[in-house]
Amino acid sequence: MGDNFRLINANVIGQLYAPKLSSGVNICLKDIMKDMREKHDVELLYTKAWMAMQHARSTVYSKVDESYQFLRGYFHMLAEENPSTITAIETDEETDEHTLFLYVFLSFRQSLQGFQSVIRPVIAIDATHLKSDYGVVMFVATCKDGMNMVYPLAFGFGDGETDEA
Repeated sequence: MGDNFRLINANVIGQLYAPKLSSGVNICLKDIMKDMREKHDVELLYTKAWMAMQHARSTVYSKVDESYQFLRGYFHMLAEENPSTITAIETDEETDEHTLFLYVFLSFRQSLQGFQSVIRPVIAIDATHLKSDYGVVMFVATCKDGMNMVYPLAFGFGDGETDEA
């Protein structure tokens, strides 16, 4: 094998695994490393396998920054189909390429109607940090229904557990 593994580009490896990823197959980094060793006689470093996986994901699912651009359109269509659904997006200044959101809020009409008619009027708010490069926090407002089941009211995403969010 020698030093040939250094010449292999992570993007090329990512292109090899993008079709598998798009077909719904769950691929782990260890699978990529093992597959490259067995099929191509190339010993991959973990870092290169990780970069290949990132490239495959961005090829299949598009880049995260680009997907933020679809939020306004998605919320607009959601509001057209569910007229009483509440949506809100707060963005930062526009950059050269696109605008990134700071805060996003979503509450479906059906959830609000259920809360107003049959749900106990006690709301619990929780937040969890999501794994990402952006430090995003997901907020959720829930309550309990008559059968003590969790009933979702609203969802939000922000930069942290702050008063602004």
